[in-house]
Amino acid sequence: MPQKSRKPAPESAAPSDNQSSSKQPDFFVYQSESMGGDKTRLIQLGAAWKHQNGTGFSIKLDALPVRQFDGQLVAFAPKQRG
Repeated sequence: MPQKSRKPAPESAAPSDNQSSSKQPDFFVYQSESMGGDKTRLIQLGAAWKHQNGTGFSIKLDALPVRQFDGQLVAFAPKQRG
């Protein structure tokens, strides 16, 4: 049976009109992983940008959650540097 040819994945997705490469993300997206007891750690998976019309977000994941993933992602605004 002949194999279907697949195009290689691009290095990074092209920015959309509401997500330019110069605009910093509004949020960083994380997976929360339990480390036992009361300890958890956050694993950064990507970023999110607010839509200009205010009705949603564009989310770009650089990695996919695989370990202990319960279907829940969390997003936090970037910390202010000063």
